[in-house]
Amino acid sequence: MKKIILFYILFINLITNISAGENIKEKELNPFSFSPTGNIIDYKDGNNIELIEDWRNFKDKKKLKKVIITIDKENDSSSYYEQYYKNGLMYDEKSRVHDYSERNIIYDSNGNILQIIKPTLTFYYEYETENKRKYYYDNKLRTIESYDVEDNVLTLEEISYTYKINGDENPIYYGKEIEKYFYEDNHLVLYKSNKWNRYNTLSKFERHCKFYYNEKGLLIKTELGYESGKIRTVTNLKYDEDDNLIELYTEDVEDSIVKLIEFSNYDLFGNWRKQKCYYKGELKETIIREIFYKN
Repeated sequence: MKKIILFYILFINLITNISAGENIKEKELNPFSFSPTGNIIDYKDGNNIELIEDWRNFKDKKKLKKVIITIDKENDSSSYYEQYYKNGLMYDEKSRVHDYSERNIIYDSNGNILQIIKPTLTFYYEYETENKRKYYYDNKLRTIESYDVEDNVLTLEEISYTYKINGDENPIYYGKEIEKYFYEDNHLVLYKSNKWNRYNTLSKFERHCKFYYNEKGLLIKTELGYESGKIRTVTNLKYDEDDNLIELYTEDVEDSIVKLIEFSNYDLFGNWRKQKCYYKGELKETIIREIFYKN
């Protein structure tokens, strides 16, 4: 009887450990496949979770081959993007917003960004370890970035540097930012960010953002703000019977600015091909995506 009880306890512990381990795996969370964007990225899929409507968000990116994006703004000019993907990562982009532009992105075998090449500029990274890198622009050190994964929490740290205008090549400490991503049941549920200035004084404004899901694991609500309880914007999401996102409604709590976004023309992979964005009831822009997949 004691042997049976002992086996049962060991079995439960094993299942518990396996389940906990499935929540977040470092190999699935590679922030170094991306450059900092200023928005909150869910590193489980590399999508922008702060702006769900971002036209760079896709389901199952590893199937992507090419995407053509046209953005038509009311009473304004159009924008055009042409992107190419490999192994779920964009490696080439051609665009025309006001002028024509092109950039190439080079990765290593682990999916880490090595270089971002534009016609007249090159941004590059040097990796000290798998979890630490230096970012250079104009051949000058701009940031040192590192990350760590522990207990379902991803921590990113970015230390910034600046330079004197007299041509002195010695980097000057300019501050740092620490971001924390909290995962539960394979979903990002909480994001916190703190910043320090060049005098190492901690800013009193801590970004504190929460994400809510339904029983199917679909994101249904986001609350973005500063400090716990001080919400700036609330976004509610609506899905159809096939779990396709069809409507996104964002309200600015302080300014009462309302944004409504409608999604339609979904393909077989669950990616929308048409988006309409309304501000205060007026149509502001329409986005069309032509999506090509690998054979």
